[in-house]
Amino acid sequence: MKYPLSLFLMTLVIAGCTDKKEPFIRYNDVIVEQVYLADSTLRDVFSFRDFETFPDRHPGYDASFEGIRKSLHDLEAMEEDSLRQAAMDLVNAYEGIVDDDYATIYQLMHDSIYTQSDSIQVDSLSAEMYAKWQIYSEKFASTQKHFARKNGISLDK
Repeated sequence: MKYPLSLFLMTLVIAGCTDKKEPFIRYNDVIVEQVYLADSTLRDVFSFRDFETFPDRHPGYDASFEGIRKSLHDLEAMEEDSLRQAAMDLVNAYEGIVDDDYATIYQLMHDSIYTQSDSIQVDSLSAEMYAKWQIYSEKFASTQKHFARKNGISLDK
């Protein structure tokens, strides 16, 4: 009789622990889904596949970032809100990359005269874009790892 009772109590304890972690897991997953959408949007821009149609596509990129930002804003914040805030910072940075750096590259490459100075500036802006992307991605990943450790959840790759 003791063995089944012990097994039952252990199951309750494990289930109780899992139930306590579930809101943190769901919160993380919703935020990661939005970060994935932002990252996909930026990857699309970085592919330069639609470079020639950038002026036509630019409003769509902005709308994508705005939708992601709204989803993150509408997500009910947890007591410790650093993960959602890191995601918001990432989305804002990605939008800035598109609106500022990438738009400047487009403008420089479509001026009537493309000079060596323009080429150097394009190379510099490209390097800055990728560096910003990496910095904000790593900052989010670090914040996410801290969130997971603090709340006892594991992250799948």
